[in-house]
Amino acid sequence: MTSLLSIVLIVLLAFVGSTIFKKIKIRSTFLESIAYTGMLYIILGYILSPEVFNVFDDTILKNLNILFALVLGWAGFLVGLQAKFSGMRRFPSMYFRYTVTNIILIFFLSVVGFWFLLKMVFHVQMETPNMLILALAGAITSPIMLAVVVRDNRVQARLAHLLQFQAAFDNLLGIVTIGFLEIGLGLYKQESFGMVLTDISMVIIVALLSGGIYTWLSKHKMSEEEETLYIIGLLMVVVGTALYLGVSLLFAGLIFGLVLANSTKRARSLYRNIQQLEKPMYILLLVLAGANMNIQPAYILIIVFFVGRFGAKILGEWVANLTIKKGERHHGWLGIANIGMGGLPLAIVLDFYVMNPGPGSGLLIFVVFITIVFQDGIALNYLKGRLIRK
Repeated sequence: MTSLLSIVLIVLLAFVGSTIFKKIKIRSTFLESIAYTGMLYIILGYILSPEVFNVFDDTILKNLNILFALVLGWAGFLVGLQAKFSGMRRFPSMYFRYTVTNIILIFFLSVVGFWFLLKMVFHVQMETPNMLILALAGAITSPIMLAVVVRDNRVQARLAHLLQFQAAFDNLLGIVTIGFLEIGLGLYKQESFGMVLTDISMVIIVALLSGGIYTWLSKHKMSEEEETLYIIGLLMVVVGTALYLGVSLLFAGLIFGLVLANSTKRARSLYRNIQQLEKPMYILLLVLAGANMNIQPAYILIIVFFVGRFGAKILGEWVANLTIKKGERHHGWLGIANIGMGGLPLAIVLDFYVMNPGPGSGLLIFVVFITIVFQDGIALNYLKGRLIRK
C-alpha cells in the first residue's frame, strides 16, 4: 500500500468511526469508558501495523510523519484556542491555586514513585527522559470522562465547576511543561542551551507570525470551509517548523492556538466552526498511536506506572485540597475520580516518540494505553457510583 492510500484509509476510518460514535448509546460504564477514550481505534491501528498485518509498513509509517505532526499540532492547537486570558479572570483564584499545586505535586510524586519502584523494588533501570515524560503524562486528567459524568448525572454545581476547570487547565499546564522539558532534555542530550532556546524561540516566532496572518485574513469575508483551510495551512507551517527543528509539536500547536485565542474576536466562533473536526482528528491520533505502538512484555513498567500514578493522584489531590478554605473543601477521594487519563497523555508520549523514535519511546505508548483502559474505567465507576451520591 502506498503512503497516499494509507492516508486515505486512515482519514476514512476516522470519519466513519466519528459518525458511528455519535449514534451509539452505551449503557455499560466500563464499555462507556472504552468508547469515550477510543481504545478500539488504537487496537485497530496496531492490527494494521508492521507487527500484525503490515498494512502500514515501516516505510509508510515514516512517510506519514507529516500527518502525525499535523494531528499532534491540532491537539495542542485546540487546547490553546480555548485559553483566552481575559476569560480566565472570572474563575476563583482558589481554582488556579488548587490545579497548579495539584499538577506540580503529582508530577514530582510520580517521578519519585517511579524511581523508587523501579530501582528499589524491581531493580530495573529507566532512562531519565522517558521517566519524566511518563510522569507528565500521568499528571493529566481526562476532561472527556468528567464531561460525560457531568452531562449524564446530577453533579453538585460547585464540584462540577471545579472538576471541569481542573481537567481543562491541567491540559494547558501539561503542554506548557513540555516546552520546559524540551530545554532540559536538550541539555540531557548534550546540546547547547543556546541552540535549544533558539529552536523553541523560532517556533514561537513562526506561531506568532502565522497568528498575525490569520488575524489579517479574518478581516476579510470568508466561508467556514475557507477559514478551516486557512487554519490547517497555517498550522502545517507551524508544526512543520517544529518538526524540522525537533521541538514539541503539541507545544507548537498550543502557542498558535493561544495567539489566535487572544488576538482575534473570532476565536469563539472559530472554535465552533472547526469543532466538527475534533473527533476525526482524535481518531486519527489513536489509529496512528496504535500503528506505532511497541508491545513488549513490560509488566513491571505497567505495574510501576499504574501503581505510581494511582498513589500520586490520590496523595496529590489530598494535599492540594488543603489549599482550599476549610468550608469549601470537596468530599471524597477526588484523586480516584481524577485518575481518568483520556487522549492528551497519549498525545504527550506520542509527541515524545516523534521527537525521539525508538523501542523505548514506542513502549511508553503501550504502557499508557494499558493504563488508560483500566484507570478510566475505575474513574468513571467511582464518579458515578460514589462521588456523585455524596
